[in-house]
Amino acid sequence: MADKSGFPDCTPWKNYRYPLTRLTADTHYTIESATGAFTIGMGAGGQPDIWVNDDWFLHGDALGITYKIIMHGANPDSVKSITVPKVFINGTAGTDTRAVDVAGGAQPLLLLSSVDNNNSIDVASSLSATIGSEGNAQSLFTAIPGLHFGFPKTTTSAWSTDNEFSWSMKSGALDNLPKVMDNTYTCWYKSPNAPGDTVVTAPLPSGIGNKGFNVLVNGMNFPPKHSNANPSWGTTVYTEGSVDGVNWFTSSTLIGDSDLFGPIQAPFDSNALDGDDFPFKRIKVEFATGGTALDLYDHQYQLMAITPH
Repeated sequence: MADKSGFPDCTPWKNYRYPLTRLTADTHYTIESATGAFTIGMGAGGQPDIWVNDDWFLHGDALGITYKIIMHGANPDSVKSITVPKVFINGTAGTDTRAVDVAGGAQPLLLLSSVDNNNSIDVASSLSATIGSEGNAQSLFTAIPGLHFGFPKTTTSAWSTDNEFSWSMKSGALDNLPKVMDNTYTCWYKSPNAPGDTVVTAPLPSGIGNKGFNVLVNGMNFPPKHSNANPSWGTTVYTEGSVDGVNWFTSSTLIGDSDLFGPIQAPFDSNALDGDDFPFKRIKVEFATGGTALDLYDHQYQLMAITPH
Protein backbone atom coordinates (compact mmCIF):
# COMPACT_ATOMS: atom_id res chain seq x y z
CA MET A 1 0.00 0.00 0.00
CA ALA A 2 1.31 3.44 -0.94
CA ASP A 3 0.16 6.70 0.62
CA LYS A 4 1.36 9.61 -1.48
CA SER A 5 1.35 13.36 -1.04
CA GLY A 6 3.17 16.42 -2.32
CA PHE A 7 4.70 17.11 -5.73
CA PRO A 8 5.05 15.24 -8.06
CA ASP A 9 2.30 12.93 -6.78
CA CYS A 10 -0.04 15.91 -6.60
CA THR A 11 0.53 19.42 -7.90
CA PRO A 12 -0.31 22.54 -5.89
CA TRP A 13 -3.73 24.12 -6.38
CA LYS A 14 -4.09 26.89 -8.96
CA ASN A 15 -6.85 29.45 -9.35
CA TYR A 16 -6.42 29.53 -13.13
CA ARG A 17 -6.18 27.23 -16.10
CA TYR A 18 -6.15 27.55 -19.89
CA PRO A 19 -8.76 26.54 -22.44
CA LEU A 20 -7.97 23.10 -23.83
CA THR A 21 -6.19 24.02 -27.07
CA ARG A 22 -4.72 22.02 -29.93
CA LEU A 23 -1.24 23.32 -30.71
CA THR A 24 0.48 23.86 -34.05
CA ALA A 25 3.75 22.18 -34.99
CA ASP A 26 6.70 24.56 -35.49
CA THR A 27 4.74 27.39 -33.84
CA HIS A 28 4.11 25.85 -30.42
CA TYR A 29 6.29 22.75 -30.44
CA THR A 30 9.09 21.20 -32.46
CA ILE A 31 8.87 17.74 -34.00
CA GLU A 32 12.12 15.99 -33.11
CA SER A 33 11.52 12.62 -34.81
CA ALA A 34 8.82 10.87 -36.83
CA THR A 35 9.28 7.42 -38.35
CA GLY A 36 7.09 4.93 -40.20
CA ALA A 37 3.40 5.83 -40.17
CA PHE A 38 4.26 9.02 -38.27
CA THR A 39 6.31 10.37 -41.19
CA ILE A 40 4.94 13.38 -43.07
CA GLY A 41 3.59 12.24 -46.42
CA MET A 42 2.99 8.65 -45.38
CA GLY A 43 -0.64 9.47 -44.62
CA ALA A 44 -1.26 6.18 -42.81
CA GLY A 45 -1.38 7.20 -39.18
CA GLY A 46 -0.78 10.93 -39.10
CA GLN A 47 1.37 12.76 -36.61
CA PRO A 48 -0.11 13.05 -33.10
CA ASP A 49 -1.90 16.25 -32.16
CA ILE A 50 -0.53 17.98 -29.05
CA TRP A 51 -2.98 19.71 -26.70
CA VAL A 52 -2.47 21.94 -23.66
CA ASN A 53 -4.63 23.34 -20.85
CA ASP A 54 -2.06 24.15 -18.17
CA ASP A 55 1.44 25.57 -17.92
CA TRP A 56 3.18 22.70 -16.12
CA PHE A 57 5.31 21.96 -19.22
CA LEU A 58 7.30 25.06 -18.14
CA HIS A 59 8.10 23.56 -14.74
CA GLY A 60 11.69 22.71 -13.82
CA ASP A 61 13.70 21.51 -16.82
CA ALA A 62 10.59 20.21 -18.64
CA LEU A 63 10.77 22.90 -21.33
CA GLY A 64 14.02 21.47 -22.67
CA ILE A 65 12.92 17.83 -22.61
CA THR A 66 12.01 15.68 -25.62
CA TYR A 67 8.76 13.76 -25.27
CA LYS A 68 8.51 10.48 -27.17
CA ILE A 69 6.00 7.72 -27.89
CA ILE A 70 6.94 4.38 -29.49
CA MET A 71 4.38 2.05 -31.04
CA HIS A 72 3.81 -1.69 -31.14
CA GLY A 73 2.24 -2.90 -34.37
CA ALA A 74 -0.31 -5.69 -33.87
CA ASN A 75 -3.72 -4.66 -35.31
CA PRO A 76 -4.92 -3.10 -33.15
CA ASP A 77 -1.71 -1.19 -32.57
CA SER A 78 -0.66 0.22 -29.24
CA VAL A 79 1.80 2.49 -27.44
CA LYS A 80 4.55 0.50 -25.74
CA SER A 81 6.83 3.33 -24.57
CA ILE A 82 6.37 6.90 -23.38
CA THR A 83 9.19 9.33 -22.49
CA VAL A 84 8.43 12.41 -20.36
CA PRO A 85 10.34 14.82 -18.10
CA LYS A 86 11.57 13.06 -14.99
CA VAL A 87 10.51 16.01 -12.84
CA PHE A 88 6.95 14.63 -13.06
CA ILE A 89 8.13 11.14 -12.12
CA ASN A 90 10.33 11.74 -9.09
CA GLY A 91 11.08 15.47 -9.07
CA THR A 92 14.58 15.24 -10.59
CA ALA A 93 16.04 16.44 -13.89
CA GLY A 94 16.23 14.62 -17.21
CA THR A 95 13.86 12.22 -18.90
CA ASP A 96 12.08 9.07 -17.82
CA THR A 97 10.92 6.29 -20.16
CA ARG A 98 8.12 3.90 -19.25
CA ALA A 99 8.21 0.84 -21.51
CA VAL A 100 6.38 -2.48 -21.48
CA ASP A 101 6.99 -5.74 -23.35
CA VAL A 102 3.81 -5.86 -25.42
CA ALA A 103 5.27 -8.52 -27.71
CA GLY A 104 5.86 -10.67 -24.64
CA GLY A 105 2.24 -10.40 -23.55
CA ALA A 106 2.21 -7.31 -21.32
CA GLN A 107 -0.72 -4.93 -21.38
CA PRO A 108 0.21 -1.93 -23.58
CA LEU A 109 0.47 1.49 -22.05
CA LEU A 110 -2.28 2.57 -24.44
CA LEU A 111 -4.27 0.42 -26.88
CA LEU A 112 -5.76 2.03 -30.00
CA SER A 113 -9.37 0.93 -30.11
CA SER A 114 -13.02 1.91 -30.59
CA VAL A 115 -13.71 2.56 -26.90
CA ASP A 116 -12.34 4.75 -24.13
CA ASN A 117 -11.66 2.73 -20.99
CA ASN A 118 -8.85 1.81 -18.60
CA ASN A 119 -6.97 -0.03 -21.34
CA SER A 120 -7.86 1.76 -24.57
CA ILE A 121 -8.19 5.09 -26.29
CA ASP A 122 -10.95 5.47 -28.87
CA VAL A 123 -9.41 6.50 -32.19
CA ALA A 124 -12.04 4.86 -34.40
CA SER A 125 -15.29 6.35 -33.08
CA SER A 126 -14.50 8.85 -30.34
CA LEU A 127 -17.39 10.87 -28.89
CA SER A 128 -15.03 13.47 -27.43
CA ALA A 129 -15.74 17.16 -27.98
CA THR A 130 -12.10 17.73 -28.95
CA ILE A 131 -11.57 17.83 -32.72
CA GLY A 132 -8.19 16.81 -34.12
CA SER A 133 -6.25 18.20 -37.06
CA GLU A 134 -7.97 15.78 -39.49
CA GLY A 135 -11.44 16.93 -38.42
CA ASN A 136 -12.21 13.83 -36.34
CA ALA A 137 -13.41 13.69 -32.75
CA GLN A 138 -10.31 12.86 -30.76
CA SER A 139 -9.85 11.19 -27.39
CA LEU A 140 -6.68 12.30 -25.60
CA PHE A 141 -4.03 10.84 -23.34
CA THR A 142 -2.31 12.92 -20.65
CA ALA A 143 1.49 12.86 -20.85
CA ILE A 144 2.14 15.26 -17.95
CA PRO A 145 -0.16 17.65 -16.08
CA GLY A 146 -1.95 19.78 -18.67
CA LEU A 147 -0.16 18.34 -21.73
CA HIS A 148 -1.92 15.70 -23.83
CA PHE A 149 -1.70 13.95 -27.19
CA GLY A 150 -4.21 12.32 -29.52
CA PHE A 151 -4.22 10.41 -32.80
CA PRO A 152 -5.67 12.43 -35.72
CA LYS A 153 -6.93 9.61 -37.95
CA THR A 154 -9.46 6.86 -37.19
CA THR A 155 -7.27 3.86 -38.01
CA THR A 156 -6.12 1.40 -35.35
CA SER A 157 -3.62 -0.47 -37.50
CA ALA A 158 -1.30 1.86 -39.40
CA TRP A 159 1.89 1.45 -37.39
CA SER A 160 4.78 -0.95 -37.36
CA THR A 161 6.63 -1.92 -34.22
CA ASP A 162 9.12 0.76 -33.11
CA ASN A 163 7.58 3.59 -35.17
CA GLU A 164 8.26 6.65 -33.03
CA PHE A 165 7.19 10.26 -32.70
CA SER A 166 8.91 12.81 -30.48
CA TRP A 167 8.53 16.50 -29.83
CA SER A 168 9.73 19.31 -27.58
CA MET A 169 7.69 22.25 -26.33
CA LYS A 170 8.35 25.91 -27.09
CA SER A 171 8.22 28.52 -24.36
CA GLY A 172 5.60 30.53 -26.25
CA ALA A 173 3.12 27.67 -26.56
CA LEU A 174 0.65 29.54 -24.34
CA ASP A 175 1.09 32.94 -25.97
CA ASN A 176 -2.25 34.64 -26.67
CA LEU A 177 -4.22 32.01 -24.75
CA PRO A 178 -6.39 33.59 -22.03
CA LYS A 179 -6.17 32.43 -18.45
CA VAL A 180 -9.50 31.04 -17.30
CA MET A 181 -10.24 32.40 -13.80
CA ASP A 182 -13.80 31.55 -12.82
CA ASN A 183 -13.56 30.76 -9.10
CA THR A 184 -12.53 27.16 -9.79
CA TYR A 185 -9.32 25.72 -8.35
CA THR A 186 -7.50 22.84 -10.05
CA CYS A 187 -4.70 20.39 -9.33
CA TRP A 188 -3.34 17.24 -10.98
CA TYR A 189 -2.92 14.04 -8.99
CA LYS A 190 -1.44 10.66 -9.89
CA SER A 191 -3.98 7.86 -9.93
CA PRO A 192 -3.46 5.41 -7.05
CA ASN A 193 -2.08 2.19 -8.53
CA ALA A 194 -3.33 -0.69 -6.40
CA PRO A 195 -6.03 -1.45 -3.80
CA GLY A 196 -5.45 0.54 -0.64
CA ASP A 197 -3.19 3.12 -2.32
CA THR A 198 -4.06 6.75 -1.62
CA VAL A 199 -3.00 10.19 -2.71
CA VAL A 200 -3.85 13.42 -0.89
CA THR A 201 -3.97 16.94 -2.25
CA ALA A 202 -2.35 20.01 -0.78
CA PRO A 203 -4.58 21.82 1.74
CA LEU A 204 -7.47 23.52 0.00
CA PRO A 205 -6.80 27.16 -0.92
CA SER A 206 -7.69 29.85 1.59
CA GLY A 207 -10.20 31.24 -0.92
CA ILE A 208 -12.41 28.25 -0.17
CA GLY A 209 -12.24 28.77 3.59
CA ASN A 210 -15.20 27.15 5.32
CA LYS A 211 -17.43 27.32 2.27
CA GLY A 212 -19.18 24.37 0.72
CA PHE A 213 -17.84 23.25 -2.62
CA ASN A 214 -18.24 20.85 -5.52
CA VAL A 215 -15.33 18.52 -6.32
CA LEU A 216 -14.79 17.03 -9.78
CA VAL A 217 -12.47 14.02 -10.12
CA ASN A 218 -11.00 12.95 -13.48
CA GLY A 219 -12.20 16.22 -14.94
CA MET A 220 -10.51 15.54 -18.30
CA ASN A 221 -12.42 12.26 -18.73
CA PHE A 222 -9.24 10.31 -19.56
CA PRO A 223 -9.42 6.99 -17.65
CA PRO A 224 -6.10 5.76 -16.22
CA LYS A 225 -4.73 2.66 -17.94
CA HIS A 226 -4.18 -0.68 -16.20
CA SER A 227 -1.32 -3.17 -16.28
CA ASN A 228 -3.21 -6.45 -15.90
CA ALA A 229 -6.53 -7.90 -17.05
CA ASN A 230 -8.33 -8.17 -13.72
CA PRO A 231 -11.80 -6.60 -13.59
CA SER A 232 -12.16 -4.74 -10.29
CA TRP A 233 -11.33 -1.06 -9.90
CA GLY A 234 -12.98 1.63 -7.82
CA THR A 235 -12.34 5.13 -6.52
CA THR A 236 -13.27 6.45 -3.08
CA VAL A 237 -12.88 10.15 -2.32
CA TYR A 238 -12.75 11.62 1.19
CA THR A 239 -12.39 15.02 2.78
CA GLU A 240 -9.77 15.22 5.48
CA GLY A 241 -9.60 17.94 8.13
CA SER A 242 -6.93 19.32 10.43
CA VAL A 243 -6.73 21.92 13.18
CA ASP A 244 -3.00 22.49 12.73
CA GLY A 245 -2.24 21.51 9.12
CA VAL A 246 -0.11 18.59 10.37
CA ASN A 247 -2.42 15.99 11.89
CA TRP A 248 -5.24 14.95 9.55
CA PHE A 249 -8.53 13.14 10.12
CA THR A 250 -11.13 11.75 7.73
CA SER A 251 -14.16 14.03 8.00
CA SER A 252 -16.52 12.77 5.28
CA THR A 253 -16.84 10.42 2.31
CA LEU A 254 -17.70 12.25 -0.90
CA ILE A 255 -17.59 9.31 -3.35
CA GLY A 256 -17.74 5.66 -2.36
CA ASP A 257 -16.01 2.95 -4.44
CA SER A 258 -17.09 4.29 -7.83
CA ASP A 259 -16.28 2.16 -10.86
CA LEU A 260 -17.05 4.93 -13.34
CA PHE A 261 -14.29 5.60 -15.85
CA GLY A 262 -15.50 9.13 -16.61
CA PRO A 263 -15.64 12.27 -14.47
CA ILE A 264 -17.08 11.92 -10.96
CA GLN A 265 -18.41 14.84 -8.95
CA ALA A 266 -19.78 15.33 -5.45
CA PRO A 267 -20.82 18.27 -3.25
CA PHE A 268 -19.43 19.09 0.18
CA ASP A 269 -21.66 21.13 2.51
CA SER A 270 -19.71 22.84 5.27
CA ASN A 271 -22.93 23.21 7.29
CA ALA A 272 -24.01 19.56 7.01
CA LEU A 273 -24.09 17.39 10.12
CA ASP A 274 -22.47 14.33 8.51
CA GLY A 275 -18.92 15.44 9.20
CA ASP A 276 -16.94 17.95 11.23
CA ASP A 277 -15.58 21.13 9.67
CA PHE A 278 -11.93 22.08 10.12
CA PRO A 279 -9.81 25.20 9.51
CA PHE A 280 -7.67 23.10 7.13
CA LYS A 281 -9.13 20.67 4.62
CA ARG A 282 -7.77 18.51 1.82
CA ILE A 283 -9.03 15.76 -0.51
CA LYS A 284 -7.91 12.13 -0.37
CA VAL A 285 -8.38 9.73 -3.31
CA GLU A 286 -8.21 6.01 -2.57
CA PHE A 287 -8.14 2.92 -4.77
CA ALA A 288 -10.87 0.92 -3.03
CA THR A 289 -10.12 -2.62 -1.87
CA GLY A 290 -12.18 -5.70 -2.74
CA GLY A 291 -12.79 -7.98 -5.70
CA THR A 292 -10.14 -9.27 -8.06
CA ALA A 293 -8.33 -5.98 -8.40
CA LEU A 294 -6.43 -4.73 -11.40
CA ASP A 295 -3.26 -2.67 -11.10
CA LEU A 296 -2.85 0.67 -12.81
CA TYR A 297 0.31 1.88 -14.50
CA ASP A 298 2.36 4.44 -12.58
CA HIS A 299 2.47 8.20 -13.07
CA GLN A 300 -0.91 8.79 -14.70
CA TYR A 301 -2.19 12.27 -13.91
CA GLN A 302 -5.85 13.09 -13.43
CA LEU A 303 -7.40 16.56 -13.16
CA MET A 304 -9.25 17.54 -9.98
CA ALA A 305 -11.32 20.72 -9.82
CA ILE A 306 -13.02 22.37 -6.86
CA THR A 307 -15.57 25.16 -7.15
CA PRO A 308 -16.80 26.77 -3.88
CA HIS A 309 -20.52 27.41 -3.48
